[in-house]
This record gives sequence, C-alpha cells and structure tokens, in this order.
Amino acid sequence: MQVQWSESYCVGDDQIDAQHAYLFSLANEVFAADSQADLRICFMKLYKYVREHFADEEALMVEVAFPGFRFHADLHDALLARLNALSVKIGKRQWDKRDVHAFMSEWLLQHIRQEDAQLVEHVLRARGSDGSVSIS
Repeated sequence: MQVQWSESYCVGDDQIDAQHAYLFSLANEVFAADSQADLRICFMKLYKYVREHFADEEALMVEVAFPGFRFHADLHDALLARLNALSVKIGKRQWDKRDVHAFMSEWLLQHIRQEDAQLVEHVLRARGSDGSVSIS
C-alpha cells in the first residue's frame, strides 16, 4: 500500500507543494517499514515533519493575515491528534497500515485540496508582483 503524489494535489505555492510531496514520501516510508523499530522511526519522521509543515503554513497565514487562520490551525490540531492516536496504536502494536492510508487520503481530499488551496489563493492575492506581502 502506498500513496502516490500527483500534480493534481498542487495548490500553487512551490514551498507548500514541495512539503506536501515530501510528506507523501514519508508516508510511503511508513508503509515500507518491515519491523516495529523501523515503523516507529519512520512514523516519528512523518509526525515531526507534519508538525514542521503545519508550523510553516501557520507562519505564512500570520504573514499574510489569512482570515481563516483560527479555523485552519484548528484543523491542523485535529490532524495532529489523529497522528498522536496512530502513534499510540503503533506503540501498542495495534496499528494497521490502512489507518495511515485513510489519514493521508482524508488529508488530501479535504485539507490539501480545499483548505490549503484557499490559503494559497489568499497568499497569491496578498503578495505583490515582487513577492512581497501587501495586506489590504
């Protein structure tokens, strides 16, 4: 089982798109883990990077005064709570790869394609032609 990155998941911001693509790579490392020790290491890499990615997105939201910041940050918190629950399952050896696949699929269908796309639309409107932020 793997998740496949596709250009159709791009939201139009190079940094965010690159981070999303890397998250797919990390999720596939989780799927490929062949021991409990490898699984834990790969999952922790995924979890750590998800947190970094969310922090980057939230910093961007603050920079451009994104009006949906609180709602979007709450979605991030909910996604992290799901990852925490998966981490507990891994620790108890009660994990099923379908759990991460379901998480990634939901994230793609709902969060990246809808919420992140709205953020990027706002960022593009807020940035001037020189890339600087213009909040109006």
